[in-house]
Order: sequence, then structure tokens, then C-alpha cells
Amino acid sequence: MLPDSLLPLCEKLETVLERMEKVVARLNTVVEMSRGVAALEKFNKPESSSIILFQTWDVGRFAEVFTEISDKYSQEMKLKHNVAENICHATDRNTVMFYSACWLHQVYVNNGDDILLESVLLETCHKT
Repeated sequence: MLPDSLLPLCEKLETVLERMEKVVARLNTVVEMSRGVAALEKFNKPESSSIILFQTWDVGRFAEVFTEISDKYSQEMKLKHNVAENICHATDRNTVMFYSACWLHQVYVNNGDDILLESVLLETCHKT
């Protein structure tokens, strides 16, 4: 049983996790859609080179990048769930500080992923 002072904080943490789950679910949808478009392109034009839809990337490259990003965010989501399940039951300050560090530091998402996201935005002309 949790102390009454922790209940609102745990509820806020649960709300944050639900929002994160929605983002990961949307990423998975984008992955499936990009894979489907890449497969359709390959089916329609198997002998020719890929069609470049945006700046320099073909659909297959978008599918690869979206898959890589989605996989990393899914792993990060699993870690966040683990932290959320255990942080409210920590019994000492060191354990709480460890969980806080795990929550704040994104182990699976790194600076290279930011570059991938920036590349997608540049490729689609959403950023110049």
C-alpha cells in the first residue's frame, strides 16, 4: 500500500506513461505504413530503381529509419514501465535516486537518433 502523498504522483506518472505509449503506437503505425508503401513500390517496379519521393531517399530508406527509431523508443518505453512500476515502492533514497536517473537518462535513445529524426525532417522539407 502506498502512502497517500505518493498517490497523486503515481497517477501523474501513469498519465505520462500513457502518453508515451500513444507516441510509440503512432511510431509503430508509421513503420507499418512505410513498410507497406516500400513493399508496394517493390511489387510495382521490381526491375527498376526506386522512386525518390522527397529529396534523396527512397521509400525503403524511410522504412528503415522509422523502424530503427521505433525499435529504440519501444525499448525505452519498456524501461520506463519498469521504472514506473518500481519507483513508488522504493524504500530508501538511493533506490529512488537510481530510478530517477534511469527515468531521466534515455539509455536506448541517443544523439544518433536525433540526427535520424532531423534527417527525416530535412528529407521531407519540413525543416530547412
